[in-house]
Amino acid sequence: MLNDKTANQKAVDEAVANLEKAKAELNGEPNFIGGDYTPSDETSTPSTETPTEKTTEKILMYTSYLYDNKGIKIDKPTVKSYVTVVVAENPVTINGIKYYKVAGKDEYIKAGNIDGTLRVIIHNSYIYNNKGKTTRNKGIKRLVKKTRIVRTYGAPINIKGHMMYRIAKNRYIKARNFEGTLRRLSHNSFVYDENGKATRNKGIRRLLKKSRVVRTFDAPVKINGHMMYRVDNGYVKVKNFK
Repeated sequence: MLNDKTANQKAVDEAVANLEKAKAELNGEPNFIGGDYTPSDETSTPSTETPTEKTTEKILMYTSYLYDNKGIKIDKPTVKSYVTVVVAENPVTINGIKYYKVAGKDEYIKAGNIDGTLRVIIHNSYIYNNKGKTTRNKGIKRLVKKTRIVRTYGAPINIKGHMMYRIAKNRYIKARNFEGTLRRLSHNSFVYDENGKATRNKGIRRLLKKSRVVRTFDAPVKINGHMMYRVDNGYVKVKNFK
C-alpha cells in the first residue's frame, strides 16, 4: 500500500482489516523447524540476550533424516522436502559428511539435502517430473547439454525404473547422465534398493555380470551391514568390485 500513490483511506482500511482477519485465523504453528517458536506478544519487550549461535533460514530440497552430533540417525520422522528450516549459519563436518545443525536443537541435517552437490553432465539429458514424464517448454522437450554443471539434491530416487537426481522442485535428471566413477565388477552382483532388498525385473532378481564396468556415484554407504556403492539403478556391494 505504501508504494501505491493512488491508494485512498478506504483501501488502507480494507487492507488492515484483511491482515487482522488473517492474523486471527493463524493456528499458532510454525511453518519451519528449528529455533524456539514463540507466538508474538505485542506487549513484550525486546530481548537483550546475545544469541548463542548465528542462524539462517534455508529450503530443504530433499526429504531428510535427522542425525545426532555423532552422525547417528535419530529415531524421529523425516523432515519433508521444500520445508523452510532454521539452521546454524555454517555447516559442520561429522565423519567426513557435512551437516547443518538445527537451530536450538542437538539435531543435524545433511548439507547436501539443502545446498545440493554440483555434478557434471556427461550426456545431453532430458528433464523429467516425478511421474517420469519429460518436461516441455512451448511444446519442446527441455534438454540440458553435455558438460553443463548441475546442482543435485540428495540421493537418486527410482522413478519409473530409472534412478534420478532431483535438480529442482519436481524436476529430475537420470543419474547415469552424470559424471561418476567407472569400476569393474570382480563378481556377479545383485542390485539392491536403499533398504537392502534385492531389486527385481519381472520377478527376477537383477544381476550385473562379472567384468562389467559400472558407473558408481559418491562414497560408499552402509546398508544392512554391507558397504555399497550407488549405481544407476540401485546399490551394489563394494566387495564385488575390483
